[in-house]
Amino acid sequence: NKDLKNSVVSAEKEYVQTKTGIPEIDVMLSVLKEKYNGIYRVSLDTDRAGRILMPAYLNYTENEEHFSKLYSKYVAESVDPDYQRAVTSFLNYEAIRHQLAEGKIPRILYKKSGGETVVLSVYKLGDGELVSDTLWVFAKE
Repeated sequence: NKDLKNSVVSAEKEYVQTKTGIPEIDVMLSVLKEKYNGIYRVSLDTDRAGRILMPAYLNYTENEEHFSKLYSKYVAESVDPDYQRAVTSFLNYEAIRHQLAEGKIPRILYKKSGGETVVLSVYKLGDGELVSDTLWVFAKE
């Protein structure tokens, strides 16, 4: 499995982290897991996700390359029921594209089932007016 060569599971926190092969960046990613629940590169055009840092409990498989499926699974399994509707509604690529084009950073604050507060922020990747590639950052509050 090619994914096993490029990622490592951290036993103490149970995260799947992309290994870049650049020692400084790999160390930085291992430190980020203390502050972040997940970091993903997402194409708004194709719904394809590239995981940078992801909780292992999401059980990512090759056939779940679409971010919307992974996101829906996360909401159903991990988000407090009182916040599920709002967090589900946040996944609106056209609304996110519009906000990013206006220079805004789409953001939502919610609680996970265990009570932990999370801030999800979406950032535009790359220059230019067209918004396609984004970075989705799930930060521990």
